[in-house]
Amino acid sequence: MARKEDDIVAKIDQIVGAQNLHDLTTEKAFDESRSQRVAQDIKGFRRFIFQIGVALHWIWSWILWPIWRTWRAIFFWFLKQYRKLWSLSVYKRNKYGTLMLSKTRAGVMLFCTAVFLCLLPFLIGFTYDCVLYATTAKTEIFYLHGTQETDVEGNVHSAKGCSRLPCSDEDSTYFRITPSIFNHLWAIFHDGHIFYPDLEASAIPDVVNECHITTYGLRIKFLMRNTNIYPEILRVSCTPVK
Repeated sequence: MARKEDDIVAKIDQIVGAQNLHDLTTEKAFDESRSQRVAQDIKGFRRFIFQIGVALHWIWSWILWPIWRTWRAIFFWFLKQYRKLWSLSVYKRNKYGTLMLSKTRAGVMLFCTAVFLCLLPFLIGFTYDCVLYATTAKTEIFYLHGTQETDVEGNVHSAKGCSRLPCSDEDSTYFRITPSIFNHLWAIFHDGHIFYPDLEASAIPDVVNECHITTYGLRIKFLMRNTNIYPEILRVSCTPVK
């Protein structure tokens, strides 16, 4: 009887030992698997960082560096002129004739610089429009048929038509009617008020019209189709074609 009990106890111990061994093996395998996953994640992240670095190196070598190499002389020239202007603007002589930094002048200079940088994109666009107007402006007869408001918030309209009838893809052109700074100043100088794109657009009925238009801008189809750069309409007067 005692032998049977010993056999049962031994068998139970054997089962418990086997279960413990299985649990230990499973836990070890899980730890090894987790370590492998962490190692793979780290390896993948390092590969990702390396690829980003290669892409950034290519951008620097083939895009940014050629641009910087070409324009850095101009940039440093402007920086030199700004330093001269800074020195002339922010220093004043005291009663002993010594140049002293004026905090007020320095603050005003920084404020004016910030305002200028904010207005710089508009000044560049205005200069670009002035050059375009000086080189491409014309008043002509064009056959337009309707307009479309392409930007409700910006009050931008588009007009389409042809330089002659019957209309073909070789003669067709898209125009823009936009409230740009140059267009406002042009309207003030010629008409005595600012430029109203919606009023100009409403002068083109949704039929085929013979229109007298004043425009400026490049009429290169490649630019119009790929860069969204269109010639501008400044003034339009239309009569429906019967």
